[in-house]
Amino acid sequence: MFGSLNIFLQNTNPGKGTFGRPYDSTQGFTPKGQLLLFLIIIVLGQYIGISVWWSLRKENRNNK
Repeated sequence: MFGSLNIFLQNTNPGKGTFGRPYDSTQGFTPKGQLLLFLIIIVLGQYIGISVWWSLRKENRNNK
């Protein structure tokens, strides 16, 4: 029982090598990918904002 627990704890506990790696600036999105992600977030935010505004506008018209 304790043998399997020991193996589990060793696998879930990161070693010193995990944190000792040098920073790799090439990892992650390319600048083109970052721009695309940024534009998607902006467009999605505007869509949600306009949808909420339109819904509230229609609700105010129905209450009058």
